[in-house]
Amino acid sequence: VNDCMGSTAPFATLTLKGASVDVTSHPDQSMAIAASVTLDVAFYNIMSSCFEPIMEPWTLKVTATETEGRAASALKVESLSRVEFNLSEMHLRGAVQTVEGWLQDTKTWGADPDAVNDKFWPYRLRNESGVPIFFWLGSTYEPSDATMCKDIASGGEEPFQFSNKRSLQARQRDMSLEFHTLSIRFEGVEDVLTHVPVDITGVHMLPLGDLRAVAEIHNDAGCKIIAVQSTFKLYNKTSNSLEAAVCDEEGDGQHLWMEEFAGDMHGCVPLQLAQSKYLQVRPAGGKHKLCAKIPVPTSPVTGESLFVRCGPADDAPEGTTSLHLRVRLDAKRPVGGHEENMRIVVSLHPALRIQNALPYPISTSLFAASPTGILGEQLAAAVTEEGAVEQLYCADLTTPLMLSVICKNFRKVREPVLVFAPDGMGGVNVAKTIDLLDDQGVALRLGVEAISSAWGDLTIVVYAHYLVRNFSHLPLTYAVAGGVSRSVISAAGQVPDLDGSVAGSPQLGNTPDAMAHSGGPSFEGLFAGFGPRSSFNARMVRTDPPLADKA
Repeated sequence: VNDCMGSTAPFATLTLKGASVDVTSHPDQSMAIAASVTLDVAFYNIMSSCFEPIMEPWTLKVTATETEGRAASALKVESLSRVEFNLSEMHLRGAVQTVEGWLQDTKTWGADPDAVNDKFWPYRLRNESGVPIFFWLGSTYEPSDATMCKDIASGGEEPFQFSNKRSLQARQRDMSLEFHTLSIRFEGVEDVLTHVPVDITGVHMLPLGDLRAVAEIHNDAGCKIIAVQSTFKLYNKTSNSLEAAVCDEEGDGQHLWMEEFAGDMHGCVPLQLAQSKYLQVRPAGGKHKLCAKIPVPTSPVTGESLFVRCGPADDAPEGTTSLHLRVRLDAKRPVGGHEENMRIVVSLHPALRIQNALPYPISTSLFAASPTGILGEQLAAAVTEEGAVEQLYCADLTTPLMLSVICKNFRKVREPVLVFAPDGMGGVNVAKTIDLLDDQGVALRLGVEAISSAWGDLTIVVYAHYLVRNFSHLPLTYAVAGGVSRSVISAAGQVPDLDGSVAGSPQLGNTPDAMAHSGGPSFEGLFAGFGPRSSFNARMVRTDPPLADKA
């Protein structure tokens, strides 16, 4: 099985061996046919450039007979050997690589190679190495006159394609494949990076003299994206711009490099400085100092986190406070490589996040707390819109944290609750609910939960298991049925509007109902909440006028 479009690799072969057919006919019109064949299936492993068996040789025998006068017939299928299948990760990866190649070729097959407008490019090279590069097609130390050559500035991107496709071979098992490759010269580096495998997706660490370069290759809608990077990568996982700097000396040593990274972006320390010993970060804008020097890992680590503090700069405006960032360190040794050539990935995160899962904006305050749960100083206050996530930089998560929440019509909280306790503080119970109070003292119970993401980010979620919003312009009570008791409760948050309007509720216009309610109180806001994590079975009753119809 080959790619009719001319992909860079074959796919699979099906081989039939020892095929035989024996037909026997008798004068009484009886007949017997016996056929046997041995078959095997081989899959092309693009990673090792050879065929590997998926199904081991299997012999199958089929016998068909007809009795005298063709009164009856029989068919027998018999396996003369055990069927054995071999499936591995390499087989599956090879299948993905080949299918991706097909997708590329379907977009370029039959197209005019000289057309430029709306052209699909099968490859794109991104320069994330931190230095300008010069690349050409093929695996040579110097480009030839007929080879495509281009310069790419740091952070730039260039599309390209290979003009010659592999010709089809009569026997795929005997063919020799030469995959598409690139050669790259980095500014300031004497050695040339050759044999960059642009057809094989994944992360490749490539030798460059005493240095190493990384090629991250992935497929995007049939286009192979090749990102060339250094072995020291930085992720900014915050929504703010951050500055990063590296140096090789303790104390106030000179910085070898400093760069600004926009929020939710990534970049690399320049190739020649990837072996730097220390890293420092701070928020962009000049209001904060660089944090204390962070030692770059010299041995493999996975998910090691530490908190750093960026204090106010000497000339910062009055009121500028310190910011805390969480730094996650990952260092991985390449297969067959050396520790001094590890790949370092550093990601910068906010200290924690507040997520508002309610359909209304909320105002949250975060407080430090003692190990016994006594409320301490306020660390941060933020207004979080409905469904939004607020990033906070106020703490290093070494002490317990307490949370207070208020929202429209619920301007009080019964008491702040403990939402986070550091590891190692046994016997501390973290709250799962918080009670908000309206002006009449009626409570609305909300859920709070502290969760950690795959990146180790702490997020405190404020949510409600059930919400009922009242647009009837009438006061609301509800009854909750469950267990052995049943109670009727006035809904929380029913605050009369001073101007007689109902914010967030449908307007009735000049209708009799609207005139009837113009002189009385109207109601708005978050009216009823149920939970947490309890079943809900209720009926809503209008209480104005009394004993009104049930809804």
